[in-house]
Amino acid sequence: MAQILFLTKEVPLPLQANGATLRINPMVRHLARAHDVDLVLVDEARSDAPALLDEAGGFCRSVRRLPHPNLGKLNRLRRTARGLLDPARPPWEMMDPLSGVRGEALLKVLAERPYDAVFAVDGVFDLVARLRRAGRLPQRLVIDWIDAPSLARERHARKWSGTKAKIAHSRIRRIQAWQRRMNQLVDAAIYIADMDRTHSGCADLPNVHVVPNGVLRCEGTFERPPGTPPTIGFLGNMSYGPNVDAAVRLHDRIFRPLAETHPDLRLKVIGRTPAPRVLDLAGPKVEITGEVDSIWPHLAEVDVMVFPMNLGGGLQNKVLEAVEARCAVVVTHVGAAGLGERHLDDLVIRETDEEFRETVAQLLDDPDALARARERSARIRDAFDWSSILPRFEEIVTGVTQPPDGS
Repeated sequence: MAQILFLTKEVPLPLQANGATLRINPMVRHLARAHDVDLVLVDEARSDAPALLDEAGGFCRSVRRLPHPNLGKLNRLRRTARGLLDPARPPWEMMDPLSGVRGEALLKVLAERPYDAVFAVDGVFDLVARLRRAGRLPQRLVIDWIDAPSLARERHARKWSGTKAKIAHSRIRRIQAWQRRMNQLVDAAIYIADMDRTHSGCADLPNVHVVPNGVLRCEGTFERPPGTPPTIGFLGNMSYGPNVDAAVRLHDRIFRPLAETHPDLRLKVIGRTPAPRVLDLAGPKVEITGEVDSIWPHLAEVDVMVFPMNLGGGLQNKVLEAVEARCAVVVTHVGAAGLGERHLDDLVIRETDEEFRETVAQLLDDPDALARARERSARIRDAFDWSSILPRFEEIVTGVTQPPDGS
């Protein structure tokens, strides 16, 4: 049994609060079943934090928040400016002006027990890097970037041109260099998808691994309600810019033309905190659910999930959830790339509006084609089962290879 300090910004609760919690929550719970895990939070300031801390205490040995000093804007700016003069510190986009104060608080926690490993999740790397470089963090140190920050920024930069694009790509190169320095500093680093590891420029480093997300399992069985009209759907955090753009594209350039030839067709957009642009799509044939207690009854009403993503990063949880619900999935290469090349044949990949319209129409009109698309996507469900992913994650964090029989 290992002594593990799990360092992250916020409590990984509720499970479906965001993409990070969908990943971190199963990882913490898995480690806590076999090891002593202390959860340390760097920046938890949500109004319901006390209740979330109590819930996390049900599966972790202890849960605590590091002090959150209020330094004021001017003090923060001064600390950031000093950090910019230090070539070992990260680019300003990833710099934590409070890392020095938080580092001293973390050292007090580390002194309480002989920890075997410290596992840190994206958002706290400036903190742990400063301690490791100073020789004050000798424990096994493992970090999870989740998505490569350089890749996420490059996707946004594709919209720009001229001087703005040149500046953006200069920043991207600095972030890539920081990722490599960081990955060389730690014992092991993790990315969510191979495309993220490759973009970081660290695919050649033997201590850099890929651990994908698993499929969020459906709670119970949900049947399609009798008399449900043909329905296409979208799923995601509906305040996230790339999701908003994709939902608007789906409504304006795919759903509306299809509704002219399929008058019974409905569109269902599932996801919390819909942006005003998404709320404006609501109508007699368009449902904007907002936050729901469970996504599964809503997904049961959908024939085809359509993800016309132009931007986005890493492994798309929305695709895995659609697959778990046994929906047919039509998605752009951007939306599917995080699954890896070997799984792209299990999805229907389309790029242009016309290709999306033609394919969705075919699936709606041909029950056999719809069934085949569902069967193909079901193979992804088996490949991304948490039961096969979490033992690999545990091996990386602890540095101990598990016996083949799990004993």
